[in-house]
Amino acid sequence: MLFNSFEFIILMIVSFIVYYIKILKNLQIYVLIISSLVFYSYTQFDLLLLLLMSAFVNAITSWNVFITEYQAKKFIYAFIGIAINLLILSIFKYSPMFGKLLADINAVKHFSEFLILIPLPIGISFYTFQGISLIADIYKKDFTIKTNFFTHLIHTIFFIAFFPQLIAGSIVKAKNFYSQIEIKYISNIDFHGSLKILILGYFFEKFCSR
Repeated sequence: MLFNSFEFIILMIVSFIVYYIKILKNLQIYVLIISSLVFYSYTQFDLLLLLLMSAFVNAITSWNVFITEYQAKKFIYAFIGIAINLLILSIFKYSPMFGKLLADINAVKHFSEFLILIPLPIGISFYTFQGISLIADIYKKDFTIKTNFFTHLIHTIFFIAFFPQLIAGSIVKAKNFYSQIEIKYISNIDFHGSLKILILGYFFEKFCSR
């Protein structure tokens, strides 16, 4: 789904209205998670599982880094989390290249064809490195988890899948993102500044896409 598409405008309007319904204020984060998952899966529904897997891996490993007292264990959990992130990224980003290199070798022809057909998920680099930044921030004690595991899991899914920066970046630091997760009210919106940013954003998107 493109930011300048009719579908995105509908999604944004519906999300905005539902998000600011007062009786649903405690469900705001779930509204944005659902909107983000709809946004991402609109053209790549089969790869939604990969996005969720990334969120679960980063939530579990970052939680274990946080609760573990021994530095050696912290390093092991952090290393495992970062390694899994990089492995997933490498498989989906470089498999077609290796498949083409092996295409002329008859013994592995079917395997090379399989590698070539592996799709490149939209935004995988952004959400992979964002997950790595979460683990790294907690390992370096730049960011502290202040919730239980379930809430941390929900916050991490939100952090990884948040649709405004999911496919275009930029990479957001966990300590800057998580600290902003709270109930929001429509009266707090700077409509003038927000509208100006939206207009400029759409203008530059149109200009740069030519």
